[in-house]
Amino acid sequence: NSSGPQDRSFEKLRRVLYSTPRAGYEILDDEAALFVHALFAAKDANLGLVEANFVTLPARLLGLLRDERIARAIETGSLDGDIRTRIGNGPADELEEALRGPDAERAAQLREAAADAGPGLARRVWPHLRFILSNGTGSFAPHAQRLREGAGRGVPVLSTVLAASEGLIGVGLEPSDDGDSVYCLVPRAMFFEFLPLDGDKETLLADELSPGQLYELVVTTLGGLCRYRIGDVVEFVKYHEGHAPVVRF
Repeated sequence: NSSGPQDRSFEKLRRVLYSTPRAGYEILDDEAALFVHALFAAKDANLGLVEANFVTLPARLLGLLRDERIARAIETGSLDGDIRTRIGNGPADELEEALRGPDAERAAQLREAAADAGPGLARRVWPHLRFILSNGTGSFAPHAQRLREGAGRGVPVLSTVLAASEGLIGVGLEPSDDGDSVYCLVPRAMFFEFLPLDGDKETLLADELSPGQLYELVVTTLGGLCRYRIGDVVEFVKYHEGHAPVVRF
């Protein structure tokens, strides 16, 4: 997810919540980073949760479980040469140490799970997997459906957070197992304005919205963006406890 080594509380959370060692979060190469996350997730037979901002990332991670390089790295306790080159020897050595040597038994389990071309790969690899927490609403709904019907079959996909590179936007209220959700906007995360899609060019404030209407989000953030149009369109649903806007992405 969006947290990382720069956050003060990250290391404490990482040791409790995540399978990937700290060095894995410092990799700048996106493909190599995803490979490392997939490797340490596959190594952990007791994994209970997969988390990412959007469902396209868990789908890509599950696809990597069929990559023989993952099973071979677990079997030998060493990284693929290409991955080592892409991330550098220092991080690679740290990650190999975290693999804690060869694990032929787990490698065999992974190969057996991947050899079955049918749906449900995630549950075969991780029998204790309870949820995939990832945004599967709006334009990501088709990706969520393919994930539920394919590698993620049998695992609930919950859309608990609506976020973007600009920051946290909303928190899911009563997300359903099929990935659907509405979101309560978080006013302390950023300041929201709403641009109606009916041709009116004047933005509205949070207390001026009409149910069923579509609005483009305009945000002012703590990071310095001022009245920035992020391009996301939401439908206003209702007010949570009479105040905070609840929207559908």
